[in-house]
Amino acid sequence: MTQTTRPTNKRPPTETRNLMLKAIGTLLETRAPWDIRASDVAAASGTAQPNFYSHFRNIEDAIMARGEQVWAFYPGERLAALLNQGLASGDGAPLYRQFFVDVIDFWAAHGGVLRAMSRLPGDEHPAVLEVRHRAQGPVLDVCEQAIRHSQAQGALPALLLPRLAANGALRFIDEAANHFGAITDIGAYDRDASVATLADMFRRLLTGR
Repeated sequence: MTQTTRPTNKRPPTETRNLMLKAIGTLLETRAPWDIRASDVAAASGTAQPNFYSHFRNIEDAIMARGEQVWAFYPGERLAALLNQGLASGDGAPLYRQFFVDVIDFWAAHGGVLRAMSRLPGDEHPAVLEVRHRAQGPVLDVCEQAIRHSQAQGALPALLLPRLAANGALRFIDEAANHFGAITDIGAYDRDASVATLADMFRRLLTGR
């Protein structure tokens, strides 16, 4: 007599891991990282709690893993191209604004995870810096080149360290994007005018003009 094999609904480990990482991202949109437990992730992802510890040491480890996924979505090449076009254009204001809008969209989609990475290990933690710089490398390079060019033209102080100044300029625009909703809501500012103001401030950090 031939025995039949019953179908199994068991998920592959990679699928289970990704479900949990997506669930962490969703939970972080409304909750602080220290308020999330492995049981919360299991419930939100439709998996069993023991599976969590098969993939992650703790919540912090899982948040860092989700953060690495999120930074991989960062549109670095597109942003670098927009910035290059803005720098080369006689009137680059629309391109700088589009650059900033794209950064706002990135933070609006993933801000919970990005903020959690900053709160747990901290912005200056080597692991966070490595992930962030890998994603933002193309944009940082364009910022640094712009600052070096502006120094050569006498528009920015010669004592500026170009890479450090580039990092500072990019951090400014990231923080502005991260808090953009609060900036416009609390100040009752017009969105387009806010985008134009902050994009112009970013341009001045790179060009001195």
